Amino acid sequence: MSRRLRIQYADAIYHVMARGNARQDIVGDDADRQRLIDGLEKAVARSGWVLYAFVLMTNHFHLVLKTPRANLSRGMQLLLSSYANWWARRHQAGGHLFQGRFRTELVEGDRVRILIQGRARNDLRRDERVLLGVELDRVVQTVCRHYGVDRSELARRGSRSPARAALAFLARKYTEATLADLVPVLGVSRPESVPNLTRRFSTWLESQNDARQDLKRLQTQLGLRDN
Repeated sequence: MSRRLRIQYADAIYHVMARGNARQDIVGDDADRQRLIDGLEKAVARSGWVLYAFVLMTNHFHLVLKTPRANLSRGMQLLLSSYANWWARRHQAGGHLFQGRFRTELVEGDRVRILIQGRARNDLRRDERVLLGVELDRVVQTVCRHYGVDRSELARRGSRSPARAALAFLARKYTEATLADLVPVLGVSRPESVPNLTRRFSTWLESQNDARQDLKRLQTQLGLRDN
């Protein structure tokens, strides 16, 4: 039986959902989450999408986006295959990570706002590990106090201070700050440089116990659940 063709056209708005194969987890820790988010940012940038909202759960994720060009399938292939290949290498696992094809629903008018509010509310209620709404300035103050540095050190271009990488990681994970918002705070030359710092901290989390302890203490100071 042939696959049903997807409806794709310029300026279409979609609700997209991708789930783990047999409902298996697609993210297991912060490194997985950050890699998937970085991949989403890359797919959005390359495809020229407008991303209105996303919700990342343990075994699936939701996107609400607009495609100025008719390229939803191509962009989602980039996102899903890139992450699945990385995940398989990291976890030394075989088989399919995602369950078949991603699901789509065309969205029109006020349903965009209703969908975003309703989906986020339902999913956040089901999984308390997703935490939103922390103020960026509060994260900056907490990181400075924890590492004993001032804001100028965070914004010093080329600095290898762990505080700088930790701030990028926490800001992207827990605040609504965009990449552009973080450019002056982190002293980088362009928004695309911010994920380099988040990946640096993710790498430290995998290999350094001190980094894991720092993250736990920072989460506690910010009143966040350790996930």
